[in-house]
Amino acid sequence: MAQIFRTIFNRKVSQILLIVWAVALVYFSIIPDPGAPELFKGIDKVEHLTAYAVLSFLLMRTGWKGMGLILSIGMSFAFGICLEIFQYYHPPREASIGDVLSNGLGSAIGAYFGKRL
Repeated sequence: MAQIFRTIFNRKVSQILLIVWAVALVYFSIIPDPGAPELFKGIDKVEHLTAYAVLSFLLMRTGWKGMGLILSIGMSFAFGICLEIFQYYHPPREASIGDVLSNGLGSAIGAYFGKRL
């Protein structure tokens, strides 16, 4: 299974996916919230966790020199903080400490699996 992931997420593919994913995160973080009904309370935290887990996973898979667990977590977590700060100053979007914490946890989970695979 791990070999399949290494093949699919080789360095070049991971770098391209990282750029696409980061652009998508920025886009969906700055557009007005559509106010779609939630499947369950707190689903937005699951969405944040998942989004930043993918970001950190892709950072680990890029093969960039010096990209380790701590740097991957730090970069994706800082990216999430920057987007939350942007949302704070641009209503109708809202910043949330819960979102920041979900981003951080997702970053750690993604980096861990990016390193293990």
